[in-house]
Amino acid sequence: MGHAGWLHKNITIILNDNKMSICPRVGGISSYLDRLRMAKSYLGFKHRVRVVIRNLPFVNKFAERFLGGFKSAIKAAFLGGMLFEELGFRYIGPIDGHDIGKLQNYLRLVRMYEEPVLLHVFTEKGRGFDAAVDDPTAFHAPSPGLVGRHTGKNRFDLYSSDHGPRDPEPGDSGVRSLKESHQSAIRSTRPVPFTQHVRDAVLEVMRDNERVCAVSAAMVQGTMMEPVREEFPSRFFDVGICESHAILFASGLAKAGLRPMVAIYSTFMQRGYDQIFQEVSLQNLPVTLLLDRAGLAATDGPTHHGVFDIAYLRPFPNLVVLTPGDAADVEPMIRFAATHAGPVAIRYPKADATLFSREVAPVEPGKSERLRDGEDGFIVVCGGHVDIALESAKELGKNLDGRGRVDLGVINARFIKPLDKEGILGPLRNGKFLLIVEEGVLAGGFGSAVLEAANEEGLDTRLIRRLGIGDRYIPHAERSEQLEELGFTEANFSRLVRELQCSAKKWNERQG
Repeated sequence: MGHAGWLHKNITIILNDNKMSICPRVGGISSYLDRLRMAKSYLGFKHRVRVVIRNLPFVNKFAERFLGGFKSAIKAAFLGGMLFEELGFRYIGPIDGHDIGKLQNYLRLVRMYEEPVLLHVFTEKGRGFDAAVDDPTAFHAPSPGLVGRHTGKNRFDLYSSDHGPRDPEPGDSGVRSLKESHQSAIRSTRPVPFTQHVRDAVLEVMRDNERVCAVSAAMVQGTMMEPVREEFPSRFFDVGICESHAILFASGLAKAGLRPMVAIYSTFMQRGYDQIFQEVSLQNLPVTLLLDRAGLAATDGPTHHGVFDIAYLRPFPNLVVLTPGDAADVEPMIRFAATHAGPVAIRYPKADATLFSREVAPVEPGKSERLRDGEDGFIVVCGGHVDIALESAKELGKNLDGRGRVDLGVINARFIKPLDKEGILGPLRNGKFLLIVEEGVLAGGFGSAVLEAANEEGLDTRLIRRLGIGDRYIPHAERSEQLEELGFTEANFSRLVRELQCSAKKWNERQG
């Protein structure tokens, strides 16, 4: 706007002011716009002054300049200053955006000005649909199930895994300890989403450590952080819809001795790339980045898929990057981040978290978790598809298709950076194949890190196959449909393993 006002060209900006972004807006500009909404008294006064001035018999240039200055003083008195006019815009409004006739008249009016104009229109978010008016945040991007609950026009299940994290039931604060969340996941047919597990773990560490605080960039509900804000209002900071500022603000908190955790969607974290570089990584500050919606974002569409974060975070020195394989990984990873001496990023998907029975290995820096041994090869899972890998290994071990038994192991990667070279490359040194599975782009991803490490050690990278997202954007669809198309299924895992088994057999024959 500063540039447009300085150019002084014929441009009209319509400010649709509904007092919301996704969640209710915060900050100084928000307060300023609220004052403008209350400006009818000023507008009426301005009209009366204009009538009086026009009827004065002797108005010379000196009087015009005096009256112009008087007008600015009155604006300041009523509104605290006209920000937009100071930027070079003619400010018109506010007007009722639901009065279509009046809106059309004002649109015709602004076309007459040969200068920058800002038309301030106030509206009500969700107008015409009572449920959306009552809860505009939930209806910002409603799922078919949410709409169906209020219209009865479809049968989508709001709480199915395809629609991502569920909202708490009425009367449920949503605050649970990790243990309670795990027990709930075992008892219920509605698994708990990763987002809720992360929120619960953040609450636990904030209860244990008063230096831990949380930061949001106007995505409090999307990241399920409302209970954190309610329990710790003085240690929760919603900085408005500006991710770069959220990360910069968190770096300042870390400089002051706090342990900030910044919850932002993976795709929006890209907006703070320079701040991750200069303010966090370069200064090696203990800031934790919680990358929600890492991977496929289902019906949110291609703008929201968090598939680039591994590739854009891997190059930063000092930054440790993790991803949980299941619900049991979440709290130990949050606790690791809360005590680690430098920056940490934890990526997790818009999906329900599985919980498979095992003795959970402690989270140790740069260490993966071997869930199942294998004599032939391993599936190395980066993220939340460990359950599919384990099922594939189980079925391939039975030789149900008559093509021979495959003794297949499964590794839960846990750490993307630093890479567990010993745990992941060890099998490769012994002629075993690796199938790398990651819900992110292949270019620069976790599989690339494994290939780079194998190449540095002179290992045969032909025994490595990667499954991820290629050089394309993934269209809008249900999560289950996207996973099916991309091959994140038990059947495709088994097919790729069979192909790798053949390659490994030829490799071992060549080795004598």
